Amino acid sequence: MKINSKAPLFKLNSTDNEIYSLKDSLGKYVVLYFYPKDDTPGCTIETNDFNKLLPKFKKLNCDIFGISKDDIKSHHKFKEKFKIKFDLLSDVELGILKKYKVWAKKKFMGREFMGIVRTTFLIDPNGKILKIWDNVKVKDHAKDVLRQYSDYYNTKTIKMYVVGNRQQRQWIIMAAKELKLMPTTEGSLDFKLNMTEIFDGYPGHEHSYPIYPIYKDVTQEIISFFAEQIFKLHQLEINDIIIDVGFGFGKTISHKLICLY
Repeated sequence: MKINSKAPLFKLNSTDNEIYSLKDSLGKYVVLYFYPKDDTPGCTIETNDFNKLLPKFKKLNCDIFGISKDDIKSHHKFKEKFKIKFDLLSDVELGILKKYKVWAKKKFMGREFMGIVRTTFLIDPNGKILKIWDNVKVKDHAKDVLRQYSDYYNTKTIKMYVVGNRQQRQWIIMAAKELKLMPTTEGSLDFKLNMTEIFDGYPGHEHSYPIYPIYKDVTQEIISFFAEQIFKLHQLEINDIIIDVGFGFGKTISHKLICLY
């Protein structure tokens, strides 16, 4: 795909319960953004940003469409949950994803797989591609995303799940530092991964490291902890309480399964 080339024409199922054709938007500018999956953190932020700016795009005679391989039922749930005011298009057969060359090999934690590379196209009223934003993986881009996240949710913390490679996690650390955000990470049963996160500068770790237990009875430990906390809440006349033990509390797999049981 090249700038100034003709955008491939297509027809796809739309959340307006009609078949959308790119020809329908001739005479207008069009933003097509391809995203990996409905209702996931990055895709939700991206979609909410477009949704928030939709009135400005409309004033510029510009339509916005989000495209993924999720089916229409999934799109409807996503659209309803976040009150998205533009239509989402479904390409479950991957035909358009391949035409626009956004269906490609990706890597995650050493594993290779095929998936959608996050890409956005700006198409002019004559159907030509004016601009392509593709698979941006630089520190400044991470900073932009973090700034949007911080402003949108009015928060000074950012949680990094077990995603990306070490370099990408380092970009998040550097961007968070510049934006004065407190990063934390979920952690995992991968001890090497946990240690590299500490070395790289993550000051918080949501789950305990799976090394050695420091308790004798994990069940009794949990009961004692929550009994004490519930007592304090009752003293404050708080009686509606939801308890989440957390799978990561136990230090071993068997102890974690006991927690779930």
